[in-house]
This record gives sequence, C-alpha cells and structure tokens, in this order.
Amino acid sequence: MAGIVNRKRCEDQIKSCDIMFDAGMHSSVRAVIANELLKYFMYERQQIPMPFDHLKKEALAKSKTTTSSIEETTVLTAVRQKRKCFYGSMEDKKKTSLIYSVMEVMDQVQAAFITCPEVKQVLITMGGTVISPKESFLINLPPLSPEADLVSLKSNVKSLFRQLITHDLLGGVKPISPTDIAVLLYAPRDSGLQWFVPKPTFKRPVRGRQFEYNMKCRHNNLGSHDLSCDVSEIEISGIEPLDSSVLSDVDMNDCVLKSCLTASNPDTSLCTGDNQMDTCRPSETVVSTSLEPDMIWFQAPVLVKGYKDKPGMMLT
Repeated sequence: MAGIVNRKRCEDQIKSCDIMFDAGMHSSVRAVIANELLKYFMYERQQIPMPFDHLKKEALAKSKTTTSSIEETTVLTAVRQKRKCFYGSMEDKKKTSLIYSVMEVMDQVQAAFITCPEVKQVLITMGGTVISPKESFLINLPPLSPEADLVSLKSNVKSLFRQLITHDLLGGVKPISPTDIAVLLYAPRDSGLQWFVPKPTFKRPVRGRQFEYNMKCRHNNLGSHDLSCDVSEIEISGIEPLDSSVLSDVDMNDCVLKSCLTASNPDTSLCTGDNQMDTCRPSETVVSTSLEPDMIWFQAPVLVKGYKDKPGMMLT
C-alpha cells in the first residue's frame, strides 16, 4: 500500500523550468509564446503526427491537388482501394477538424491578450477532464514591462525553443493516446473576455502529471526604487522654509514631522499645546485599499481533439 502511495506521489510531482528572455515583451508577443507552446505540447505529447505548421501546410497542399481515377482490374484491388479511401477520408476529417480547432483557439488567445493584457497564466490540459486531466501544462507569463527594452518576436521564439530543447521536461515521459485538449486563461474577472467561458470556481488541477513553465524577462534600466531621502533636504510646496540656525535639533525634527504629516493627509490639522502635539480627527476618514484584481480562469469553449495516423499496412 505504501508503494502505491509513493508511486502516485511521484507521478503527481510537478516538473518545472525557467525560460529566460533578454528583455520585456509586448502583450501580443506573450500571446504568440502561449500559442507556440500549445503547438509544441501537442507534438511532443503525440497528439499530432507532425509539427502543426507542417501539418497545416500538408493539408493545404492536399486540398489543392486533384486525384485521378484509377482503373480497377480485379475485385481484390477494388476492395483494397475502397478500404484505403475509407480510412483516408476518416483521417482527413480528423486532421481538418484539428487544424480548424487549433487555429480558432489560437486566434481567440491572440485577441484575448489584446483585450486583456493582464492575463497572467495559461493552462493547457490533456486527457480526462479539465478538473482531473492526465497531464496539465501551466505557463506563467512574465509581467508587462512597457518601460523595458523590447526584443523582436522572432528572437523571442528562437530563444523559447532553444531553451525548451535544453530543459526537455517532456523527454522520457510516457506518451498518451490522442485525447481532448483544453486551453484556459487566468485573467481578471472583469477583463471583458467574450469568447472564453468564465470558470469562477475552477482551480488548478492537482492530479495527473504536471508541468510548469515560468517565463521570465531580464529587465534593464528600470530606474531606481530607492525611497530613502535626507530629511534635512525635504521641501514641501506651500510651506516657507525655516532657518535651521534659529531652531534647536528637537524643534527642527518637530517641524519636519508636522510638515510631512500635513502633506500626507491634508484633511488632518495639527493642534499644538504646551510641549505636546495632538492630531485632530479629520472630518472624513478615507480608507485606502490596494487589493489585487479578482482573478479567475476562463476556458476556451472549443476542445482540440488529437489524432494519430493509421499504420500504413491498413491502407494497403
């Protein structure tokens, strides 16, 4: 029993890697990165017989070619030709359905990143259900950095695949049979995404094999975030500077403190008495809250169905 539990924990272990980019990227580039990873996962997990771009090009070339009729001489060859056409039509139908589904999902992902650049994560699930898939791939996207230097899309894609090959998280992982593939986006609840279906109660799956890809950017020249300052050089607009020579050190510190408090909260007046300082209650109390946006998952309403070519012997 203990061996079964340990094996189950090993299967459910999360495998992760960091993908570093040289600089920041636009929201549209982040969408392309997500789409490229979708195509990569489908091919590496044997949901398509060849890379998606090659599959799409082959299907387009085949649709433009015309087939000539072959004269049948025997009953046996006629049966074989009929069987070949039957399997051929089934595979063509699956291939066409997959291509259209993937293209629709990728187009909508691209549009979603334009509508809502605040998309933080992309989740791709394979097999089972979305709640309990056989495999799940979480893509942690880098934050937006409009102030950073930007790198071209081509350079980002090259860097992505170079590091995917280097890390190779999927190498040696047991393949799965063709199955359903779902795509989800993690975005603010009020993001305005129309095509995707909101899933307020959905949480990241904890079952099955889990893979996590952390996209990170190297930010340069972002400016200094040092908030420290010399109190002797504080200058507040509307307050006449005082000559420090006529004030003692204690009086100087009290003046600076009063000035800072008044500037930070103009609705609060300072009342001074004999050797004491009281803060009068403001007429209105303003509660400042800096809450993170309410994030939920949005699922693509279209499922991509993987397929596998039939062995050549079945077509003979």
